Amino acid sequence: MVKFVVWAVFSLTFSMVSGMVRPDTVLDMALSSVDDAYKGCVPAMLTKVKVYLKDEITANTDDFGTRWTDHYDATDNKESDGELTVEHIVAIKLYSGIFYKTLNDAVRVGKDKYKAKTFEFYAWHFLLSDAIRILKEKNNPNECLKTVYRGTKRVYKGQLKQEIRFGKFLSTSTSQTLAAEFGTENCFEIETCYGASVEKYTSMGSLEAEVLIPPYEKFKIEEVKNRNTVKDLWCKVVFKLKSATYLSDLNCALV
Repeated sequence: MVKFVVWAVFSLTFSMVSGMVRPDTVLDMALSSVDDAYKGCVPAMLTKVKVYLKDEITANTDDFGTRWTDHYDATDNKESDGELTVEHIVAIKLYSGIFYKTLNDAVRVGKDKYKAKTFEFYAWHFLLSDAIRILKEKNNPNECLKTVYRGTKRVYKGQLKQEIRFGKFLSTSTSQTLAAEFGTENCFEIETCYGASVEKYTSMGSLEAEVLIPPYEKFKIEEVKNRNTVKDLWCKVVFKLKSATYLSDLNCALV
């Protein structure tokens, strides 16, 4: 969650200097996002990703190639574990730094590019998605994580019983206290059935207790709480979300 701190400080400073006020963020189904869940095509993608990764390292979009190579060189082969390869681990490490925003900005609006074969980060998206799947199946294959937390400095708009997706890789924490360090304006208490703990492979490890949720997971807004009605609520507004399976319009689109 170090990435949250760095970005939050930059964003707050920029807003203060420019006088800009952030608009409310509307919760919706994020239908323009890259939501490939790779259900049924992982073996084929493990072959294809080798070519995508080589091309994307060479293209070096937004310094991706340089950053990937640096993280790869710093990762011990002994960290690999069964299905979880060094490449999967590098994908997590690269995301867990301040470079996460580069991927999420592309994922939020990249659906058309993905279909047109012009998306910038096919390899990173697949390897990170697949790493989440592997860790989920390894650690708690038949159970949902009942409550993870996300604190923010943003104001969100959403309706009770509405179905939503975040349309990006979503960092959360198993610790409410840690989540609150990243904002107490509008926050989330989330049940995730597709997210997985990645703390073993992030720079802060257990100190950030990070659970990463994939872009395709769908949620229902079960409750909206605020401090006007709930005394000592940990944020001004808290959205309680329950997993509602998933939606993957782009499933296996590359195969």
